[in-house]
Amino acid sequence: MARYKIAPAYNSSPWGMYEGSNRNRGAEYSFFVKPSLKTDTNIVAKKPALIIDTTQKRMPTSGGEDLTDMQVDSSKARIGLRAPGDSATVKIYNENNELIRTLRVKADTGFNRNYWGFEMKGVKQVIDPSQTSGRGGGRFGGAGTRGAEPPGQPVFPGTYKLVISLRGASDSTMMVVKGDPNVPLSRELYDARIKVLKRLEKSTAKLVTVTEQMNDADETVKKVEATLTGIDAGQSGGLKKLNTAMTDSIKNIRDYIFGKRQDKQGYGTPYQVTVNGRLQEANFSIAGKNKIPDAQEMRLTDEAEFLVNDVVRRANNFFSTKWKEYQTAVENSQIKLFKEVKLIE
Repeated sequence: MARYKIAPAYNSSPWGMYEGSNRNRGAEYSFFVKPSLKTDTNIVAKKPALIIDTTQKRMPTSGGEDLTDMQVDSSKARIGLRAPGDSATVKIYNENNELIRTLRVKADTGFNRNYWGFEMKGVKQVIDPSQTSGRGGGRFGGAGTRGAEPPGQPVFPGTYKLVISLRGASDSTMMVVKGDPNVPLSRELYDARIKVLKRLEKSTAKLVTVTEQMNDADETVKKVEATLTGIDAGQSGGLKKLNTAMTDSIKNIRDYIFGKRQDKQGYGTPYQVTVNGRLQEANFSIAGKNKIPDAQEMRLTDEAEFLVNDVVRRANNFFSTKWKEYQTAVENSQIKLFKEVKLIE
């Protein structure tokens, strides 16, 4: 669990130095999927043999050379090919045999190498809908895959069990995680930090729910708005005004969460107290300090929880009053979407 820092050299300049690919981060583990004895490539073995290797030694090939990357040449013919999109499930257990992480990794015939980022299961993170373009990837534990379990806090050094399953076959191995000797971490400090961070995860989950509810409501308003296109105000029965009111209400709650956007150029970004900002500040303050959370961190945590509960209250009030009235008005509307068509004589 070594901590990384940028080596002293040219970093992000056009004259940056390049000597090769960076070493992958995390705990390396490999497993071998034994090919089927059948020569028909359309046949998939129901229970392939899984051989797990967690050593970082080089694996000798039949030709005597070192297969350093443990990769199989995809251009060569393979026996007993896997089904398209086949993947293995990796479950990680702590010393108390509690499941702390579940990963899905690609699996193919031969050697498969992957990395676990020393993280336990986490919660979804709050995403500003105005900043979602170009997002992707994730932590090196496999969080970037759509629908994958989100990564959480780092684990404490110790012994962990990896159980890999593929099409009914499974195998397991033990993995010893050692701490960075240059950054000592006591169990007391770790437990105190995790306790508060887990507390903040509950607030994060609430804020994610509110954000997703606002996104769904916004999509509904846009659909109604598209339906009302070309219909005069008298025929719409006041739905256009209600649409505008709903858009404004959703915007106000979003601005409370993420802050008002500054569209004018040259003004910079003024400081704003936002729900998401306070929540991130509390998380960073606790996770980034090598000390037991004290009065300062607890104050930030209390403030973040207060703001999250406040925005939850506002969202609940919006959906139980204004949104309910809007929904009733849309469902009871007598909007005529069809024009009378005269048959051609």
